[in-house]
Amino acid sequence: MSSAEAKNAPIIWLRLILKPVMRFCLRNSLKLQEVIDACKATLVEAAQEEMQRVKRDATVSRLSIMTGVHRPDVTRILASEDLVPSSENAVARLIGQWQGDLRFSSRGKPKVLNFDGKKGQFAELVASVSSALNPYTVLFELERIGAVEHVAHGLKLVVREYVKRGDPQQTFRYLSRDCDDLLRAGEENALSAEPNRNLHLQTEYDNVGISYIERIRKWFIDEGNAFHAKARMFLSQFDKDLNQDVNRYEPTTRVVVCTFSRVDYKEPK
Repeated sequence: MSSAEAKNAPIIWLRLILKPVMRFCLRNSLKLQEVIDACKATLVEAAQEEMQRVKRDATVSRLSIMTGVHRPDVTRILASEDLVPSSENAVARLIGQWQGDLRFSSRGKPKVLNFDGKKGQFAELVASVSSALNPYTVLFELERIGAVEHVAHGLKLVVREYVKRGDPQQTFRYLSRDCDDLLRAGEENALSAEPNRNLHLQTEYDNVGISYIERIRKWFIDEGNAFHAKARMFLSQFDKDLNQDVNRYEPTTRVVVCTFSRVDYKEPK
């Protein structure tokens, strides 16, 4: 690769990454100025998060230099209430903890937990997620969404994961996180000298009979759920929050595996 090609390569890669985003914009009738404004705000937000990561003050001047966004625009963006929050959903975290923590699960299956106010097993589960959460409040929410059942010996988890139906913003928040992980995985594979750094696979067939679509969709979902149950069981052996036998003094990192399926087919009208 020549020096000129190397200089332009990140822009070429960016255009490839942005193309599906631009298709999203066209499908939703977003115009150029709206896209530009969104790019500015998101760039400033990403710079803020980077400053937090390195424990430096995210001043207007620093954010402007990092992003190239003019200072008045940075000031306006920081004053806006439209920045997307990045905090994880506590209910989703609790359900994952219930399934993977060896104190509250066995062989990948969540145990029935007794509920004794702020002293029982369920309260211990809630505290393992956050000491700021109230077990009664969490139980009310789990009951409201149909995630738990009262059985003879306590509370039984009856869902595999929590996705808030009818909440597009929550769905796109998860999608944003997944896209970030996929982009980083591909970037590391492409630019790292180490071969096979991350798993990045796709299986595609483009001449599938329409009558088999529902069968295929069900197979994807069933097999995907089974795979992630197996992945949770495997990873829980190495997570300090889930397994007290892990060396508490060893540095930790984040591990993620994500799957998706899509059928490029619209039901006939």
